[in-house]
Amino acid sequence: MLTIRQDTDLQGLSSLLLDARLSSARSNAALDALQAANPHADLKNLRAGTVLFVPEVSGLKTSASASVPGGALADFQQMVRSALGQAAEKLKAGDATRAGERDAITAVIGTAAVTEETKAFEEDQKQADQAEQALAAASRAVLAKLSELSKLLG
Repeated sequence: MLTIRQDTDLQGLSSLLLDARLSSARSNAALDALQAANPHADLKNLRAGTVLFVPEVSGLKTSASASVPGGALADFQQMVRSALGQAAEKLKAGDATRAGERDAITAVIGTAAVTEETKAFEEDQKQADQAEQALAAASRAVLAKLSELSKLLG
């Protein structure tokens, strides 16, 4: 695995991963194998933080990458766990802010005329709760799959 440290393009990636003595045809074949292993990535425009799987093919310098069992997968798992945790925190904070705003509006207005609005507020809260539960379930599923992958590769 290789984690891109700074934004780069195909030329920068090539200088990092390709053996300089390769013919054009072998370079292209190695880059094709790299692209096949990373359908999620645009090798011509890589952003910092992108994780690439570097296949063991002739022409690619695997020394530029870290073996999956050698800690790269653990680093990736931590990155995913952190990103999911941050997303959950932002979702909860936004939901809490909206709930506070709804409570304030309800307290100020507090008449029978706002019954429909109160129902809408309750539905908004219900949807927010469902979104939090969906994110938590998705997070658990992703982390479980990463754990399975770690066991297979370990």
